[in-house]
Amino acid sequence: MTGEIEFFRKRFVGGFNRQDVINYISKLAKERNDYRVAKEKAEQEAQELADENARLRTEIEAAMREAREGREYKATTLAAAATTFSELEASFLKLYNNFREASRSVCEDIDKARETVTSLPSVLEHAGESFRELQAICNAERDAPEGGETAASDEGGGAEGCVE
Repeated sequence: MTGEIEFFRKRFVGGFNRQDVINYISKLAKERNDYRVAKEKAEQEAQELADENARLRTEIEAAMREAREGREYKATTLAAAATTFSELEASFLKLYNNFREASRSVCEDIDKARETVTSLPSVLEHAGESFRELQAICNAERDAPEGGETAASDEGGGAEGCVE
C-alpha cells in the first residue's frame, strides 16, 4: 500500500460505487502480486547469497587446510633441515679434528725429518772419517811385515780379518 487513504463514493441506493471497489481490489491484487514478485526475488537473492556464502566458506576452509598443511610441511622441512645441519656440523667437526690431528702429525714428522736431514751431513762426515780410519788400519795391516805386530793391534782396535 502506498499510504494513501482511499474513500469509496457512495451510491444512492445501497452501498459503494462498484467501480471504486473494483479499482480498490485490483489495486490491492496488483500490490500483492508485486510483493510476491519482490518476495520471490528477495528469496532468490537470499538463496544466491547463501550459496555464495557456502562456496566462500568452502574456499576458506580449503585455504585454511592448505595453509595448515603448508605450516606442517614447513615445520617438518625445517626439523629435517635442522637435523641435517646437526649431522653436517658433527661430520664437519669430526673431519676438522681429524685434519687438525693429521696436520699436527705431519708437522711432527716434518720436524723429525728436518732434524734427520740436518744432522745427516755430520753423521755422513763422521762415517766417512770412520771409513778412512778403517781403511788406514787395513792398509797398515796389509803393509806390515808378516808376523809382526802393528800399532793398531797395540791400541786394541786391530783390524783382524781385514785381508786382501
